[in-house]
Amino acid sequence: MHLLKVTLASGVIYLISILGMEANAQAVLIPSNELIAQQQSPAPTYQPGFWQPVARVNPQESVNVNIVNQSGIVIEYSLTTGPMETRTVANGGETQLVNLAKDSYIIINPQSTSSPLKFQVTTDNNLVNVTIIPSSDFSGESTVHIHPTGAIYKY
Repeated sequence: MHLLKVTLASGVIYLISILGMEANAQAVLIPSNELIAQQQSPAPTYQPGFWQPVARVNPQESVNVNIVNQSGIVIEYSLTTGPMETRTVANGGETQLVNLAKDSYIIINPQSTSSPLKFQVTTDNNLVNVTIIPSSDFSGESTVHIHPTGAIYKY
């Protein structure tokens, strides 16, 4: 059920980004009188604002993703951009996705709870390391998007 909701939400976000409505979406979702604290991003092209990449890879080379589960629970993951069934990773386990498509959405959720998750994303050449940890934010994170430009987003 979680995976279905996240997939639907990711689809909506994807459509918004394709239609070039990021600025309009920000104006609708964030009241103008509310201050938003921006987190500093390790991506060298970071600029204050909405939907900033957390890291980058070279889009001309093969991209691999290493998923490390340090969440304290079993997680499930899947790709919305390929014929991959949902798979699981035990707490303390890890897995690797190799040679991902240039526009990949990796959906990651708790397997049987509603515990919120947070992703720590780093890159080493074109290896994307995604460490899954518990989140204190109720909404949590559920998607890692590797954009065709090489930008990596999490939401």
